[in-house]
Amino acid sequence: MMLAMFRLPVIAWHLGRAGALGHIAKITLLPGWMRHLCGSLDRMVRSSNARRDAGGALAEALIRLGPGFIKFGQALSTRADLIGPEMGHALSLLQDRLPAFPGALARRRIEAESGMPVSDLFRRFDDEAVAAASIAQVHFAKIKNENEEKEVAIKILRPDIEQLFNEELDALML
Repeated sequence: MMLAMFRLPVIAWHLGRAGALGHIAKITLLPGWMRHLCGSLDRMVRSSNARRDAGGALAEALIRLGPGFIKFGQALSTRADLIGPEMGHALSLLQDRLPAFPGALARRRIEAESGMPVSDLFRRFDDEAVAAASIAQVHFAKIKNENEEKEVAIKILRPDIEQLFNEELDALML
C-alpha cells in the first residue's frame, strides 16, 4: 500500500495532462478544498492539446495509467445513470479499442506458455490483433492439423498483467 502512495502524483499528473482534473474541479458534490486543488493542478499541468470533453479526457488519462485504471473506466462506462450518457459513451470506447502490443511479443508469449514454436502450433498466425482491451488482445490463427484446417481466435494476456493489475488495484483502493 505504501508503494501506491508514491503513485498518487503520477495519477494526478496523467489526469492533469489529459485535462480531466479541470472537469473534476467542476463536480459540486466534492468538498471545496478538493475542487480547488483539482482546479489549481489543472492550471499547472494541463497539456495545450488536452481534450475539451470530460469523457475523452478521462479515457485518455485512464489509458495512460494502465489496465487497472482502464478496467475502472470500463465499469464506470456502464453507469450512464451516474456519469451521464456523453461520458458513458466516451468511456465505453475503453472496452476493446485500445492500442495492441506487438505481434512479435504475442508470438513470444505463446511460445513461452506452450513450449513450442508458433510455426509448429499454427498453419497461420496473424500478427495484427483484431481486438485489444485492458487485460488481453485477440489474434486470428489457423490450427495446424492434418485432417482439417480450423480458424481460431487466440486470446493473449498482456505482458506482466497480473503484477501490473495488482499494483494499480492498490493505487485505486488508496
